[in-house]
Amino acid sequence: MMTFAACDRLAKVANFLGMEEKREFWQMEAERLRTEILTCAWNPTLKSFVNTFGGNSVDAYLLMLPQLRIIEHHDPKFLSTLEVMEKRLKTNQWMRCFEEDKHAIVGATLEYILVLWELGRQEEARKIFDVVLSSRNKQGLLGESVDPETNEIWGNFPSSNAMIGIISVANRLSKRWELVLSPGEDKKAENHCISGQ
Repeated sequence: MMTFAACDRLAKVANFLGMEEKREFWQMEAERLRTEILTCAWNPTLKSFVNTFGGNSVDAYLLMLPQLRIIEHHDPKFLSTLEVMEKRLKTNQWMRCFEEDKHAIVGATLEYILVLWELGRQEEARKIFDVVLSSRNKQGLLGESVDPETNEIWGNFPSSNAMIGIISVANRLSKRWELVLSPGEDKKAENHCISGQ
C-alpha cells in the first residue's frame, strides 16, 4: 500500500514539475501496484481485503485504503472489508490493530472515526471520538494504546501520533465557521482577528 502511495505521489510531483516522461513512468507503476493490491489482497471467501496476499487476516491498516486512494470509501469491497474489521478488531468503541492484540490502538481508532465520517455515520463517529477524548489523562495526553475494557492508557506515553490524530479528527468533525456563525457574525469574527483583540 505504501509503495503504491509513493509511486502515486511521485507521479503527481512529476506532473507538477512538467516532467511528462517521469509522470507516465510513476503513474504506470502506481496503477500496476493498485491492480495487484485489489486483486491479490482480496479474499473472496472472507469478502474482505486482507493484510497479506492470499491471506485471511485483517488489520487496522486496511482502513487506509481509501485515504491512500487505492479504493473509494463507498466501494462495496471496502464496505465489506470494514464490516469484517468491525467484527474482528473492534472492542467496545475501540479498534485493535491486529486480531491477536489485547489492547486497542488510539491511532487506528482515530482512523476508523475518519472512515465512519466519510461514510455518513457522523453520529457514531462523534460518539467514538468522545470515548477517545475521555481516555486522556489530567494533562490531556494520550498514550499509544488503551485497554478497550477500562479505557486505561497503555503503551508508549505520551504518543505524538495520538495527539496529532486528535487534532486531525477534531478538524474533520468540526463545522466550518461560516456554518456556525449567524449572518454578520462572520464579519465581526474576521475584524476581531485582524485587529488582534
